[in-house]
Amino acid sequence: MSRKTSTAALLPREINLSDARALAAVEAKAMLDTREAEVLSPDYAEAEGCWIFFRSRELTFPSEMEFAASAAYAVSKWGEVRIVADCSDSLDQMNSLLALPSDFFIRAERR
Repeated sequence: MSRKTSTAALLPREINLSDARALAAVEAKAMLDTREAEVLSPDYAEAEGCWIFFRSRELTFPSEMEFAASAAYAVSKWGEVRIVADCSDSLDQMNSLLALPSDFFIRAERR
């Protein structure tokens, strides 16, 4: 007996900004080992294939957390999360960095 599968169910659903921010917050809280309610900055960057979210600068961490505290969170338009360098202090670096995960997510989604 064969079972019909809807093609629509197999296609990934694009998420919205709010969903992406929530995914980034979960990843940030885990990586930073914190329960702070507002772990992310209100600032973010967006490209065709992803958003990048930054940790709140109001939070401070001990020196042994330097690597984790220097991370940003790239979330694809389809809900995949990757950790990237936080280059939010430099617009040129940020624009260069933003293109990398965006292109990666777009290529991965087309496979």
